[in-house]
Amino acid sequence: MSQPRLRYLAEILALVVLTPAVLGMTVAEAGGLQAGAAAVDITPRNSPPNPPSIVAGGFLEGRADRVHDPLLVRAIVLDDGGGEGRGAVRIALVVVDSCMMPQTLIDEAKTQAAARCGIPIDRMMVSATHTHSAPAAMSCLGTRIDAPYAARLPGLIADAIVAANGRLEPASIGWGSFDDWHHTHNRRWIRRPETRIVDPFGNPTGLANMHPGHLSKDVIGPSGPVDPQLSVLSIRTAQGKPLAVFANYSQHYFGSPAISSDYFGPFCRIVASALGETGDGNGPFVCALSQGTSGDLMWMDYGAEPRPTGIQEYAAAVAHSAATTLEKIAYRDDVSLAMTEKVLPLAYRVPDDARLAWARLIAAGITDDLPKNIPEVYAREAMILHDRQQTTVKLQAIRIGDVTIATLPNEVYALTGLKLRNRSPAALHFNIELANGAEGYIPPPEQHVLGGYTTWPAAPPASR
Repeated sequence: MSQPRLRYLAEILALVVLTPAVLGMTVAEAGGLQAGAAAVDITPRNSPPNPPSIVAGGFLEGRADRVHDPLLVRAIVLDDGGGEGRGAVRIALVVVDSCMMPQTLIDEAKTQAAARCGIPIDRMMVSATHTHSAPAAMSCLGTRIDAPYAARLPGLIADAIVAANGRLEPASIGWGSFDDWHHTHNRRWIRRPETRIVDPFGNPTGLANMHPGHLSKDVIGPSGPVDPQLSVLSIRTAQGKPLAVFANYSQHYFGSPAISSDYFGPFCRIVASALGETGDGNGPFVCALSQGTSGDLMWMDYGAEPRPTGIQEYAAAVAHSAATTLEKIAYRDDVSLAMTEKVLPLAYRVPDDARLAWARLIAAGITDDLPKNIPEVYAREAMILHDRQQTTVKLQAIRIGDVTIATLPNEVYALTGLKLRNRSPAALHFNIELANGAEGYIPPPEQHVLGGYTTWPAAPPASR
């Protein structure tokens, strides 16, 4: 993905987070909180998929002909009941078991939901978990869109929002966090100068790369910090029964055969079990795990010997941290809500004449619109960038009582997320990436000099 000419993403997002529309109302102004939650199955209709699903997540296109576990869209709707002198605020928080989704698809889902239940479009947040084992809801790098599957998604996402809205009931909410340092680590390591990597354009620019291997002698150390915060919003009915949990953790994905929700689904199932709830967190109690700022994070610790770990063991460990946090949460029903949305125009890093000439020569060898190697991928990306030139990104800021949330449609480094948290005056702040669209990686400015694939110019998937 092309990194737009946005040199200080954290600073601009901070202005959105700190806007008076989000921070101006106090908890005392709130009325009675209501909440509703629902989950809708979005697994491909046929099991096994026939024809096989197209799967995104790598440089080249993948295929899947087996369903290992179901995919879900999970929606939570909150309404603060209003207060003296102001109307109620109603918002929807939605998490989809998908690698990423284009803004156009998400906007269609929001439009359908708004027409059916009345929640304003700009009061809905829809994000992807970033499982790399789901059908491709959009084209990305060398992967084509799974068009029949993508066509179904807007209606199913809308179904979840409408169902959650239809289940509103008096509720209370609480929040907490746990710094889980053991299950997320920086995956981007700085290389020794003599071992730099050659990029797809033939230049030895790679002074950092993802997944260097455990205790590699070719690298010096991680290129940035880790965001260890596991954030949890917990919602109960007026009778004290668990209604929903909305969690957030900055860890890219675990890795599982397609089709699968990756570790996000097992996490929800284990949290539900810890609370004594049936349904695997997919209803009536709903658990959702959203993606934090994990562009340079992964579960492997490359500074240590490898430790064999299975996806179920990993999901259980992270879920245990969430369950421990849930035990300490205090609940209240008098919280106020606020949400604002901004659309930001950006220009892409377009290829110069030399890069464009290189791209046209390489792309001439692509057949059936399907790149077969990494140079072909980035040649086609350069040509799309040349044609596209610019885009818009949708940013949101949400406040739930004394919690602030920033959403962004990119894969963002942990450092950017930490900067955002540092600028929020709230007791708890977390970030949701790949929300309301997908515009690829945006590394911090200082990371560009280190190179690597997150800095290589690539086309906005939504433009395909």
